Amino acid sequence: MQETSTRAGSASGPTPPATSTATPDWRRPPDPGPTARRSASTSSAARIAAHRRLRQTFLLAGRAPFAVNVDSYLYTTDQPTPLELLPIKDDGTPVPGALRLGIAPGSHRHEASIPLQTAVEAMERREHPSRLTRSYAIDGTEKTDTVNDGQEGGR
Repeated sequence: MQETSTRAGSASGPTPPATSTATPDWRRPPDPGPTARRSASTSSAARIAAHRRLRQTFLLAGRAPFAVNVDSYLYTTDQPTPLELLPIKDDGTPVPGALRLGIAPGSHRHEASIPLQTAVEAMERREHPSRLTRSYAIDGTEKTDTVNDGQEGGR
């Protein structure tokens, strides 16, 4: 009588690779892919350019923001308009490399004028004052339509 013994894989072919070689190395994070790298590169370049503009504005006008939040820069001005902090040439055109207002790439939009006392009170509550930009209009008045009555999508 003949005795047969089979080992795992011997009858069905080669053994599958060990799980440690089939899974990616736990110390190396997976590659995010070209789209994520391109997006990170674009946002990094925009952030660097914005910081250069902030520095140039500080050097030319002597004005620095008192709060920065991602793409929001808060400056103090005497009037509810950002025009006094923008450096301009003698002919009235904006200085290259400094902050500019407008819709062109690299320009910034005036979103709101927040009373300084309100911003200080928010900072005393340990809140970032840029959270107030949705509550105030560009002329410094408080908006009354900031709440959607609990409805999503603004409808």
